[in-house]
Amino acid sequence: MGDVKEREVKASQFQFMLDRENNIKHIYEMILEGKYAPELFSALARNFVKPQDPLLKALVKDPAIKPGKGALFEKASGLYRADTYGFVHYEGLVAVEVLPVVYLNPDQSRAMLILPPQDKVRTPVYLEHIVTIINALEIKTPVDHDAISQAVQASLNENRGVAAVFAEGKAPLHGKVAKVIIDYSFKVDAGKETKGGKIDFRERGFVHNVHAGEVIAHYDEAVDPVNGMDIYGNIIKASMDKDPIYRLGKNVEGDQYTKDIIATIDGIISIGNGVLSVFDGTEIAKDVDYATGNIEAQGSVVIRGGITPGFVVKAKGDVLVHNNVEDAVIESAGNIIVLGGIIGGEKSSIKAQGHIKAGFIRNAKIEAFGDVIIEQSVMNSEIKSDGRIVCISGKGVIIGGKMSATSGIFANIIGAPSGTQTELLVGRSLGVEGRLKEIYESIKNGKEQMKKIKMALGDEYFKNPKDYLMRLPPAKIPMVKELLTQVTEIMKKSGELELEKNQLLDQAHTQSKSTVSAMQTIFEGVTIFINHLKRVVEKEISGTEFYYMQDYDAIGERAPHPLDPKKYSLQ
Repeated sequence: MGDVKEREVKASQFQFMLDRENNIKHIYEMILEGKYAPELFSALARNFVKPQDPLLKALVKDPAIKPGKGALFEKASGLYRADTYGFVHYEGLVAVEVLPVVYLNPDQSRAMLILPPQDKVRTPVYLEHIVTIINALEIKTPVDHDAISQAVQASLNENRGVAAVFAEGKAPLHGKVAKVIIDYSFKVDAGKETKGGKIDFRERGFVHNVHAGEVIAHYDEAVDPVNGMDIYGNIIKASMDKDPIYRLGKNVEGDQYTKDIIATIDGIISIGNGVLSVFDGTEIAKDVDYATGNIEAQGSVVIRGGITPGFVVKAKGDVLVHNNVEDAVIESAGNIIVLGGIIGGEKSSIKAQGHIKAGFIRNAKIEAFGDVIIEQSVMNSEIKSDGRIVCISGKGVIIGGKMSATSGIFANIIGAPSGTQTELLVGRSLGVEGRLKEIYESIKNGKEQMKKIKMALGDEYFKNPKDYLMRLPPAKIPMVKELLTQVTEIMKKSGELELEKNQLLDQAHTQSKSTVSAMQTIFEGVTIFINHLKRVVEKEISGTEFYYMQDYDAIGERAPHPLDPKKYSLQ
């Protein structure tokens, strides 16, 4: 058997009697929706037909166009004819139908009369024709005969298109449960405009943060279902929509009075699986890059990929990165764990209020108020820790850079055979260092203020203050008194700062039991600071620990205290 070829349908196989360019069904539906523009009715008028009017003629046997509602096909003549009063719609080369002048909506709760301006039709339709059509429907609800008569009158005598409802039942009121409507915008921006007018494409708002008490959604009130009745007196069953759209999940609650739904914690909003929740953490399933933009989260962040150059991650919880962090910024109010490594750059920095752990660190700036734990190596980096710096579970190598830790530095190997300069400082906390820096700055500012006041008063005051004040013109006395008050305040403040500075220095000097421990080797070129003391390693030393000898006020050596590498692994 050969393949059966599908017959090609062409417009030339038919003779169309009316306009087939306009989409008559679309125009008809617009009028049903209440759009009564005159041009719409004029378009309908061009395709208005009465029963038996020809619609089109087939010029081939077994034509492909099917007769739809309100249309008949005469096989003998090949003619398609109207079976009712209405408007012809050609559905391409597929079907032809007549849209009736008397329309019943799908649930038959309403009947409408649609008439064109009849000065534009070939054969008018009169009131008796319309009444015959309506009587045949046997409508049980009251029929508005006045509306029918007025519509026909306007169509015939005023040449206006008319759409008039002449019979109505009662439409059902469909019920629904209370709906949870999200008020929060989950839009991810293309970027954010900078002060210079440029777009920073890294600022996209990929993670959606909310605060405790913030309104994130509301209830659309429930509606009880009420049955309706059609124009034949039949009950129209009302439906009940039981889908709340979203269910309430964790850390959200609704207010029965205001109907507001609020977050109960600071966190990240989620609508996964149709459940509205606020979590104290979020997960990024890929790299942080231009697709996600910078990340700022109220809770913890898990990044299944890495962080690419130039991007920023800020979290009020922990940050876990599965791959590398390269030339990026991380700020965490908790811990930072990088299962890959941290590779620094010109503007990169890694800061945590808790611990920082990484596979390796290279050319990076690191600051933690807890421990900094590195599995393999640290190279040419600046690390500050208010706890310990530990690098012993893998290779455990520290080469180059500057490191300070309040509670000690521990590594297998420190420095390199080439004598790479490496500076290690222990016994000073970040808090103490920060406060000392503030004190030094305040003392400096006080001295500058004193210098300006002395210039304003002049040398004569300091030679003989009493005589200077007696010779002052009365107008200048208030100004000088103000300056002298400032002098008193500055001197008092400077004295307090000096006292605090000395106390902090004494505290660092007397409290430190911190050590620098090289479990295997420390090389020449390493400089060690313990409190106010400095020691430069002048030759390679195997397995040693540097500590503060309080009795001698010196840095001594002893066998290193062993640590369990398993406790300092990322696994």
